[in-house]
Amino acid sequence: MNNTQNTTIVLLLITAGILTAMILPAYWGQEPAAYGDSSVRQGQYILATGGYDENIDLVYVINIETQKLVVYAPNLAKRSLDKMGVSVSLKQTPRN
Repeated sequence: MNNTQNTTIVLLLITAGILTAMILPAYWGQEPAAYGDSSVRQGQYILATGGYDENIDLVYVINIETQKLVVYAPNLAKRSLDKMGVSVSLKQTPRN
């Protein structure tokens, strides 16, 4: 496997671990001890979790190389991540 595939696999494993840690307390009938708000850097990506409101958690993915941010929301019905909107450029625009 090449480096891109390895990075993608590691990124998906980290995301799965974060989402699993967020969901497990719901199955045990306990209140979660924490609501995300953590970040991980792996290769050219930074992943961060955070709450939008009481019932909505988001996963933020920043591509360091292209300097773009993409936001995902977990879809429990489909057991997937849904992309929220379009990617946002984090590059600074020159001021005139």
